[in-house]
Amino acid sequence: MQRDATPVDAAAPKPTSRRSLLLGGAVGLAGLAADSLVSAQPASATQGSAVLLGQDNTGATAATELEESGGAYASLANPDDTVFANAGVIGHGKNTGVAGVASGIFGVGVTGIGTVAGVLATDGVVASGAPGGASGTGPGVVAQLINPANKSAAVKATTAGAGNALEATTTGAGSAISAAITDAKNLSDVISATTNGTGAGVFGSGEIGLRGAGRQYGIVGTAGVNAYGVYAQGGTAADAVPASGGGVFAVSGGGTAVYAMSDTGVALKVEGKVAFSRSGVAQVKARKTSVTVTLAGVTTSSIVLATLQTDTGAPIAVANVVAASRSFTITLTAAPRRLVEVGWFVIG
Repeated sequence: MQRDATPVDAAAPKPTSRRSLLLGGAVGLAGLAADSLVSAQPASATQGSAVLLGQDNTGATAATELEESGGAYASLANPDDTVFANAGVIGHGKNTGVAGVASGIFGVGVTGIGTVAGVLATDGVVASGAPGGASGTGPGVVAQLINPANKSAAVKATTAGAGNALEATTTGAGSAISAAITDAKNLSDVISATTNGTGAGVFGSGEIGLRGAGRQYGIVGTAGVNAYGVYAQGGTAADAVPASGGGVFAVSGGGTAVYAMSDTGVALKVEGKVAFSRSGVAQVKARKTSVTVTLAGVTTSSIVLATLQTDTGAPIAVANVVAASRSFTITLTAAPRRLVEVGWFVIG
């Protein structure tokens, strides 16, 4: 911040106590009240003149600053600050740079309007005032509610326009958005997103578009009648029918990767081809009646389905399939005169 800006009434001595400050303010206000009877026009002051309370102060060509010995300062109408160029208000403090408090029923503590951003929160800026040259280590925005009875959201974003209600970007190693509920009795969602439009409530893009981790469920999706709780699409978003990529990829080290349940409806419905790693085709050689297939995970309690895939030209069928540890044996009712193929499918 430049230090050549004009201080407020530099010639006047600083009040040494709260009482003297109030007394000086009362005298100044009385003078201003008398002066306002003469003219209500904006005051055009020259550089170095005192700021007139209750009136517009025009004519300054440099910033007006207030600074205390502890390092906190405020700069008003600063046209040439080396960091925040053409700033209306610049506030700097050890704990709070700018604080806004509103007590009305519809009060707003701080309001910002801008062509790029109404409020910009960043960990560093460059000389032009744009983000860059980061030196801070804290979050860009911290929203904290400490009233246990407060049922409002810590951050609420709404838009009547065509853009996103909330968008966050980071070039650092942390999360763009981090949200937490510390009250174990709070049954609300950590992040709640709703749209009346046709877009997504939550959109995620990246190496992992959307990740969910929970003590019971990682991701839960609910929908209305004849709708889908979770919709997954592979390939590019523009593809009506994706050429490649999977819609859902589920992995489990020891549990169930996908669990489908329905009390009265269909638990699992598939339209299209289905591929199973625990299915295949075994070959029974000519004049042989059986073949053994090795497959990891098979146990004596596994169910193995097997059917002939070759026309033997004779009344031959699968007699039985016996499962063992890591293998199963398919036995035919008779030995074929030539090689035949048997399709198999393992359950459990």
